[in-house]
Amino acid sequence: MLTKEKIEEYKQKLEAERVRIEAEMDELDKPVDMSDNLGNREDEETDEAEEFSTNQGIAQPLKMEHEEVVAALHKIDIGGYGKCEKTGKDIEDEVLEVNPAARYCKEVVEELNEKGE
Repeated sequence: MLTKEKIEEYKQKLEAERVRIEAEMDELDKPVDMSDNLGNREDEETDEAEEFSTNQGIAQPLKMEHEEVVAALHKIDIGGYGKCEKTGKDIEDEVLEVNPAARYCKEVVEELNEKGE
């Protein structure tokens, strides 16, 4: 069972991670102006389209990570943090140390890895 001190430690890590992710997402949302008045307009449009596509590929995993962090913070607020979503068992400290937003205990993670999920 997690102590209040450990939960507070994980909460601080999760808050810092949330801020980092939101800053990255904000940066990806900024429009990029590649015009330098020297180049070809078609090249500029191609570059902007490529950057938009790249940013979208980066943004999706960030959004998913953000959702997991926000969900973990919500669990802290309602008193359900550190419990495996599948078994209801406590999530091991070593798992939470690596990933404070973890949703599953080691047993379930191993099962999911064996199934390739």
